[in-house]
Amino acid sequence: MNIRKILLFIAVLCLGSQYVQGQNSLAPSVDGTVAWGFATGDPAEWKYTNVRMLTRIGVAMKIPYDKTVKGATVKAISIPFVSDNVSKLQIFAGATFSEEGDSFMPTDSVLATASYSGTINKGGYTTVFFDEPVAIPTDGLFVGYTFNVTRLQTTEDAEAVVMVDIARAEHSLWLMSGTSWGNNSWTAYPTAMLAHVAGTSLPDVNITLKGAEAPTAPAGSTAVVNASVVSNSAEPITTVTYTVEVNGTAQTYTQTLATPVPAGFKRRGTLPLAFQAPDAIGPYEGKLTLTAFNGKASQKAVAPVSFTSNTLGRIVERHSIVEESTGTGCLYCPRGWVAMEYLKQHEPHFIGISVHNYNGDDAMVCPDYPNIFTGSPTSVIDRKNEACDAYYGTFGPLGIRTDFATYNAEPADVDIQLSATFSPDGKSVNAKAAVEYLGEVASPGIAFVLTADSLRGNTALWRQKNTWGSSSKEAILLTEAYGGMNELGEFGAGGKYGSNEVFIHYNDVCIAHSFHPTTGKSQAQIAAGTVGSKVESAYTLALPTRDVLLQALHRDQIYAVAFVMDADGKVCNAARVRVEEPTGIGSVLRQETTDNRQQTTDRSATQGDACQSKNRQQTYDLAGHRLTSAPTSGLYIHNGKKTIKK
Repeated sequence: MNIRKILLFIAVLCLGSQYVQGQNSLAPSVDGTVAWGFATGDPAEWKYTNVRMLTRIGVAMKIPYDKTVKGATVKAISIPFVSDNVSKLQIFAGATFSEEGDSFMPTDSVLATASYSGTINKGGYTTVFFDEPVAIPTDGLFVGYTFNVTRLQTTEDAEAVVMVDIARAEHSLWLMSGTSWGNNSWTAYPTAMLAHVAGTSLPDVNITLKGAEAPTAPAGSTAVVNASVVSNSAEPITTVTYTVEVNGTAQTYTQTLATPVPAGFKRRGTLPLAFQAPDAIGPYEGKLTLTAFNGKASQKAVAPVSFTSNTLGRIVERHSIVEESTGTGCLYCPRGWVAMEYLKQHEPHFIGISVHNYNGDDAMVCPDYPNIFTGSPTSVIDRKNEACDAYYGTFGPLGIRTDFATYNAEPADVDIQLSATFSPDGKSVNAKAAVEYLGEVASPGIAFVLTADSLRGNTALWRQKNTWGSSSKEAILLTEAYGGMNELGEFGAGGKYGSNEVFIHYNDVCIAHSFHPTTGKSQAQIAAGTVGSKVESAYTLALPTRDVLLQALHRDQIYAVAFVMDADGKVCNAARVRVEEPTGIGSVLRQETTDNRQQTTDRSATQGDACQSKNRQQTYDLAGHRLTSAPTSGLYIHNGKKTIKK
C-alpha cells in the first residue's frame, strides 16, 4: 500500500461515531494479570471507530519496557468489536517493527501468534489467549490483532477499528490495511484494545505529568489549570497536592478529585485544579508542580510543566463565523450544504455566511465578497484558519465539527450587542453594533453582512448540481457520513434529493456586505478602546435589487451579522439578529408574511403562481394603513412583500 492510500486509510479511520454501551460488555479480567492499554475497558468511552473497507485490517500497540514490566509476560489480548462481521481473527506479539520510510512492516521477530474461531462478543471485548505467555523483551513488545472485515451493510459493520477519545499518545496505534503497517500514534486516537500482563506489580503511586492548559478566566477569579497525567499506580488517585506559580508568586493547594484516576497501567486523566488567577488583565505565564497524590509522593519524581493563559474583564459566549464558498453549479457543494445545515441545527454558537461565488448564473451569486477561500466547498472559521473543506474540515474525527469546536472554544475578546432595522423606504438595512472591549484588541475592524434563510426557487437558476445523484444512499452513508452528518445520504439515489440536479432550500445566504469589492476591506468603521470601554459602529447595507433573488426573499428571514476583527483580521466575536421592520408596519408585515408562507407551504411549487393570484389581495402603506388599490408610484406593501413602482 502506498503512502497516499495509507493517508486515505487514516482519514477514513478518523470518522467519528460514539458507541452506546450494551450489557456485559466490559473487558473481562484475567486471573493473575493487570490490564495494560490506553482504554479502561468500558465501551462507554469508545469513539472514532470507523474503517469502511472490505479488507484485512491489523491493529497494534507497543508496551515499552521499564522496571514495572521487568520479568512480566503477556497472557492474552482483549479486542473491542462493535459488529460480528469478523473472520480469521488472529493475535500476535513481536519484539520490533522495522521502519521503511513512512510505513512499517512486521519483521521475523514475531514471537507468538494465536488464532481465534469462537464467538465474537458484539458490542464488547473478545479475549484471545496465547498458547504460552509471551515475555516482554528489553526493547518492549508490540501486541496486536489482525482480522478480515466480511460485510459492510450497517453503520456498525463499518466500525471495524475501535479507538478511545483521549489525547494522542506515543506507541498507541499502529494500523495495517492489506499488508502495510503505519504508525498512526500521532494522527489518530489510541486503540481500545487491552493486553493482560502477568508477573508484574505496580507501586502505590506512579504519576507522569504530560501537560497543563489553563482556559482564559476573569481577572482575579478562581481559575482552573487542566493537568494531563498518566498513572501507573496500584491505587486510584483521589486527592492531589500541587503548587501553581503565576508571574513568580507560588500558591499551594490540595484538592479532592470529582473523578478519580483509576488504578492500573497507562490510566490517563485530566485533573481540573483550581488556583487564583492574576488580578491584571492580559496574558500571563504559570508553572504547575504536582507534589503528592493521596498524601503520598510519586515513586517517580513528577517534573513540573509551564503553561500560558490569559485573563479578561469578563467571559462572554463566543459566536463563531463560518464563511463558506459554494454555488449551485458546484457538483460537490451539497456536502458543504449538509455541513452548514448540521452546524446550524446543532451548534447554538454557529453563525453561517454562505457565499455563492462559484458560478455566475447562480440565483444567489455574490461575486464581490472577499476571496478568502480555496475553491468550493471550502470554509473559513473566525478567519483563524486557512480555508478547509466545508464538510471534512481538516480531517478531524468529526469533520468540520471538530474545527468549529476548536475555534469556538477560544475566549471572546469583545462583547457585541447588535440591532438592525429596515429603512423606511425598504431599500436598505440600518445596522448598529454596541461593542465592549473585554481584552486588548489592537487596530480593531468591524464588518457587517446580511444573510437570508429559506431561499428556494423553481427555475434553472436554482438547480443544485449533485455528484452523488448516481450513488446509492446506503453507499454514501457508509463512506461519507462524518460525525453523524447523515443528510448527505439523502443526495444519493433513493434519498430525498437523489438526482444529479436538485431543488433545495438555502440558509445563511450572503445577500449584502460591507466589504469593498476591490480591496476586500470592510468599509465599516469602529473606534479602538481600552479594556472595559464601549464603542458603537453603524452601517447601512443596501438590499439586493435582482428580481430573481428578490422574489425568493422572505423579509422575516433576513438577518444582520456583525463581527469584530483584530489587526490580523481574526474574528474576536460575532453577533446575529433578525432584521426588524420600521415602527408602524412591523405587525402588519409579520402577519401578512406568515399568511403567505403558510399558503406557499400548502401548495406545490408548480401550482404556486396560479394559486397566489387567487389569494386575497392586501395592500398597505408604510404607516400600516390598508389601501383600496395599489399606488401608481413609490414604495408600498402588497401581500406582505415590499413593492416599488417608479
